[in-house]
Amino acid sequence: FNEGLYDIHIKLKNIPFLEPEVPSIAEKHEIVAGQVMSADVKCLRPVERAGVVYDLLRTCRHGTFPIVDTATSGTLYGTAGRSMLCTLLQRRAF
Repeated sequence: FNEGLYDIHIKLKNIPFLEPEVPSIAEKHEIVAGQVMSADVKCLRPVERAGVVYDLLRTCRHGTFPIVDTATSGTLYGTAGRSMLCTLLQRRAF
């Protein structure tokens, strides 16, 4: 079979995606997700003030931020990369 359409789009858009299989290096060294992930996750809301985004980028070195609707039950809408957020702020696209 060919690769699925959704899988192709995920790769084309460089969306971070955790495969269902454990990478062999993680199995070999018995690495679990908690050892490599940040414990202090910084999220953005679907509609956020430019100042909040600017402050987050200035104080946090993360490369990608989850977009979470805190008004509902914490629905995850996707992620926003640092470079995209910087470009939006530089172009004053808010």
